[in-house]
Amino acid sequence: MTISTPTAVDAVFKTSVVPALNQLTGSLAGLASTVQTGSWTAALTDRGTVVEMNATTALQFIVPPNASVPFEVGTMIMICAMGTGPVAIVAGNGVTLRAASSLNLRAQYSTVAIRQRAINEWVCTGDFS
Repeated sequence: MTISTPTAVDAVFKTSVVPALNQLTGSLAGLASTVQTGSWTAALTDRGTVVEMNATTALQFIVPPNASVPFEVGTMIMICAMGTGPVAIVAGNGVTLRAASSLNLRAQYSTVAIRQRAINEWVCTGDFS
């Protein structure tokens, strides 16, 4: 049995654990966001971001099929209704959206998240009506 001295443990902690934690917390420090003023089809650049839908008229956030936009399984995108116009999440051809209720964001500032759990299958959660 080998017992590490505090010096050896400190060295391992400083050279491997601390950099890993710094990388993790850096990636969680903030989400990038984009503003869309018209209906929008999700793009690879939306992965891990917040898409702010901002208009006074009805907008659609369209989730495209994997053949068009090859998101990795596990991809998560947040959608926020910044404007006063209603926002709906809409499935592209061959895409299944799973939600406990409607796919319409409830009100201005409502925020939802969509997560791809399998190719062409997304789970939608958040402030839906």
